[in-house]
Amino acid sequence: MCYIAKARLTFEAGKIYYLIQAVYPVPMVGITTSLTLMPCEEAAAKLEQEKGNFTYTRINPARGIENLDADDVEEEREDRKEWADENPDKAKAEIEYKGC
Repeated sequence: MCYIAKARLTFEAGKIYYLIQAVYPVPMVGITTSLTLMPCEEAAAKLEQEKGNFTYTRINPARGIENLDADDVEEEREDRKEWADENPDKAKAEIEYKGC
């Protein structure tokens, strides 16, 4: 089983968005992930500090991606809403994050 990290962002052309994804194995549960938004200045410093120790990835358009089915999408929306209700400050920060 894998729990999917969710973020709600509005992407704008010409902007860069820094998100840190962490993947955690959880005994008896499976894999869970988290996403954290990173302020632009902090991201630039971190990228310089970690130079050579990370990998850039992007979706290969030739390979395509598999979308979640409608039931999974609805379940993820409900989970996200529940999280946002429990974490209003973090949810607001996601919505207000405008990229660099």
